[in-house]
Amino acid sequence: MNLNRKSNRGLVWSFSLLLLVFGFTMLGCRSAELSYMSASKSSRPANSRAAVESDVAILAQIQAADKGAPVPGAKAPQAKAPQADADANETKRIMIYSALIRMVVLNVRVAEESIQETAVKLGGYLQSLDGPTIVVKVPAAKFQTALDEFAKLGEVAHQQIKGLDVTEEFLDLRIRLDNAEKSRLRLLAILEKNQKLDETLKIERELQRITGTIEQIKGRLRFLSERAAYSTITVQLNSPVPQRQLIIHIPFEWVRDLGSELVAGTVPAYIDTGFFRPGLSCDLPDDYIKYYATPTETRGMSADGVLVKLKRYENYKGGNLTFWSKLVRRGLLESRAISLNEPRSIELAKGTKAVLLWGVKMLGKKKHGYMVAVVSTKHYVHCYEAWGPVEAQQADQAKLIESIKTLSAR
Repeated sequence: MNLNRKSNRGLVWSFSLLLLVFGFTMLGCRSAELSYMSASKSSRPANSRAAVESDVAILAQIQAADKGAPVPGAKAPQAKAPQADADANETKRIMIYSALIRMVVLNVRVAEESIQETAVKLGGYLQSLDGPTIVVKVPAAKFQTALDEFAKLGEVAHQQIKGLDVTEEFLDLRIRLDNAEKSRLRLLAILEKNQKLDETLKIERELQRITGTIEQIKGRLRFLSERAAYSTITVQLNSPVPQRQLIIHIPFEWVRDLGSELVAGTVPAYIDTGFFRPGLSCDLPDDYIKYYATPTETRGMSADGVLVKLKRYENYKGGNLTFWSKLVRRGLLESRAISLNEPRSIELAKGTKAVLLWGVKMLGKKKHGYMVAVVSTKHYVHCYEAWGPVEAQQADQAKLIESIKTLSAR
């Protein structure tokens, strides 16, 4: 009996101890839960309005970043050099440069030779040489280099540099050319589909007009490109001391003018068929046209760009064929730097003698052929010039010589 009572008391104490442990455990869990809820509540916005304002602030920062504005807390981007952006947006300008230099040198002749040699070395060429004035063409990229080299030859008394900006004209011409070529293609497409005669004639006339416009624009573009590619430098030389070598200038302007149009690359812009003025008596080659004629001058050309100029001048007492041919040769060598072959004598149709000179002139990177025939009579001197691209001029040389033989000199 006593044993059963002791056993029941042990079970009661054990059960009470378990209840006490369980109670403490539940109290600890509740305390942890309350701490977690308190921490979470403090980390969130106080209410829903605060949460919305936070989202709006973040969105504003994103939009500001998209617009390039600085974002608070973000690393500022490195600033770009303003010159880099300016260079990227700058259009390449098309400039035509020219310069005039007046220099004092000890020896004019030596300075002239040095200027010509420097120009050729830089890829340029001599345009003209008239007494103490020399004109050279140099590549535009070597323009300043040439000026620096020329300045070493003496004391520069005056220097003037001019630049002509033709960028706008060049771009405008390119746009006009593109539009004209597109119009021409559209007209050709219409012409292929059209079957009415009157409309066909109108379209062909318009095609002819647009084709002429295209050729004019292309010609102007070539002219501007060539002018921009080579800069012109004119050097006027003077010396404080007498020159050892006496330079005898040629007093005849027409002799000094020979070859000038070849070197300049231009011809007078006039067209006169001379219907009522037959001009000088001379038959041009069959595939040449005569586009200008006066009693003292005749001009013609071929489709390949070979130009012909025949001109008559007054003769002087004692001015025989030997005198004039030697003077013409000297003038071409000194003023135009044209390397000429040995003179050749030819006989005209009526037995009159003529002296023929011919050679090659390098203009830029292209060779041009040149020939001149001199005929002297008692009253007049006739000069027959022909020049053009070397291939075309040499291909026509035989025909041109036959044309010279038809000259009626009086």
